[in-house]
Amino acid sequence: MKIVSLTFIALVYSVTVFPAGLSVLTSVYPVYIFTRNVVGETPGITLNLLLSPEKGGPHNYALTPGDLEKIAGADLLIINGGGLEGFLERIKKDIQSRLLIVDSSEGIKLIRADAGSGGHDFTNPHFFVSPQQAIIQVRNIARALRTADPPNAGKYQENAGQFIEKLERLTKEMKQRIQRFDNKKIITFHNAFAYFARDLGLVVVGVIENNPGQQPSAGELADLVRTIKRRQVKAVFSEPQFSAELAGVLVRETGIGLYRLDPMATGNDYQADAYLRVMKKNLRILVDALGE
Repeated sequence: MKIVSLTFIALVYSVTVFPAGLSVLTSVYPVYIFTRNVVGETPGITLNLLLSPEKGGPHNYALTPGDLEKIAGADLLIINGGGLEGFLERIKKDIQSRLLIVDSSEGIKLIRADAGSGGHDFTNPHFFVSPQQAIIQVRNIARALRTADPPNAGKYQENAGQFIEKLERLTKEMKQRIQRFDNKKIITFHNAFAYFARDLGLVVVGVIENNPGQQPSAGELADLVRTIKRRQVKAVFSEPQFSAELAGVLVRETGIGLYRLDPMATGNDYQADAYLRVMKKNLRILVDALGE
């Protein structure tokens, strides 16, 4: 999909006026929460989410007529980027001619992911799970909104600055509390925590489901069991959006602890502080898991 760069947006919006206000559509839940913090109480802004929680995650998602109506009514579409929004590929030629798409991942150092046996390498789009990378996304979102809506540029700048300060404090606290543990080897359910782990110094030695929705074979589970024993993995983590049954198999075979981390890919909490609360809870869980 052709994504309009933030520099190009600045040129276009310099001659664009939105007399009825700005209609902003966000692709996925974490991007909605980031944008909500930047928008704050700014008047005249309509903020909507494309993929609501009941629709599940973005992987293998297909757009509905209702989704197309939302897109048709938007001035600005803010996406996560990194390949997460593959569901937009089918209509890319149409939508890119009548609204601007902001890629909030611009400037993030992307991680290549291994899809496992029978799969293909791809760009890991789960950078939003790491507060350190979320800061870059928030800055990109704020820049786009300032340019699209100059009269409220100061409000966006102030709101983004306040949220970024909170993300910076959270990142600092996470690093300080995690670095004191000697054994930081973990198993995760999906590859959603690659950036989170990289930024905090965690070592993900294995993933239960390399491809979302595709369960591992008996052989792959056996390999994970051997890896856990050989490398003395500290804990295995499931996710609240999925069954913990497969993670439970590893626990029964190895005796290590089972915990649950929330990547916040989906959710039904639309409060501005939702991301901060989830990540603080993740930190508490990590400290418990690594400290046992």
